[in-house]
Amino acid sequence: MEDLQVHWKRGFRKAHVLDAEKVHIELEKLRKKNKGELRGRDMVEAAKSKRNPLHDGFTWDDAECGIKHRLREAANIVQAINVVRPETPDAGPVRAYEISRSMSTPKKKSYRAIEDIMQDEEARGELLNRALGELLAIRRRYSQLQELAIVFREVDNLLENFKP
Repeated sequence: MEDLQVHWKRGFRKAHVLDAEKVHIELEKLRKKNKGELRGRDMVEAAKSKRNPLHDGFTWDDAECGIKHRLREAANIVQAINVVRPETPDAGPVRAYEISRSMSTPKKKSYRAIEDIMQDEEARGELLNRALGELLAIRRRYSQLQELAIVFREVDNLLENFKP
């Protein structure tokens, strides 16, 4: 484990304020202390100390934290809405909304109805690129599962032949 390299996942918003190696060491301490389980409550409790490497990863202002929590709840609500399309009832329930760039403020993201995204070439391309990125992330995350090797080969074939 000494040669283990620890890095933040690309795009992790707190990477600039947290040291990945120190955080990993702290998480391992907590996991070992709890018989192999790493629990969010234990992380928050440990992070209360300003000297803890996890501390800057949390929002300690209760008012700001409350707003962030409600925004996360709003996202959970939007992401939980599924619909069965009359034209494809056999497909079963699918998400009604997806994240897309905001039309009014393009640097921000918002949720849009799938139908609207599918009719907007740029938004559809953005969604397709995100889906392909997620496929790659799943392949990396579960690459050790030999049972999924055939699926991963198909993903590779798709990406090889994909013309954006």
